[in-house]
Amino acid sequence: MKKSIRTLVILSVMTIIVLASAICANAATDKKYTIKLANGKTTTVEGHFETKLADQIMKDTNSYRKSKKLNTLKSTSTLKKISETRAIEASYKFSHTRPCGKKCFSISSKLRGENLASGYKTSAAVMKAWKASKSHNKNLTYKTFKTLSVSVFAKKNVSKSGRVSYTYYIAQSFGK
Repeated sequence: MKKSIRTLVILSVMTIIVLASAICANAATDKKYTIKLANGKTTTVEGHFETKLADQIMKDTNSYRKSKKLNTLKSTSTLKKISETRAIEASYKFSHTRPCGKKCFSISSKLRGENLASGYKTSAAVMKAWKASKSHNKNLTYKTFKTLSVSVFAKKNVSKSGRVSYTYYIAQSFGK
């Protein structure tokens, strides 16, 4: 009995250490980002990018397209900047209209399609939601798209008691 309690205590302590390390690692990479609003005003949000999740969504998007006998999409540095900006903006105003009041396509002439999502923590979950949505699935399977970038912005939330959590905002930016 004593041995099993000791083992349970050790496992509990190890779990707490692992969770604390993950929170500290995110805190170390959190940055403040400035968002342009209407009338020349700005605001800031704080968070970090989840690149592994973004890479998985990119991979799953291409697998889905391949299953539909469509071309796979390549990432570009221009679309990467667009998707990062749009993920940050979506964390402030979740809409295809940007916080400055302009349509999402005003960000660049290179942007031809956009999928947004929030709250999903796995590629499988966001892909399932997008496939079930007629307009999002249309972007996923649009034949003339040639390029794609995916960004996942983890917005930092701090409760009144000081508890830190993150909400994920996902932006898929499609191009020709």
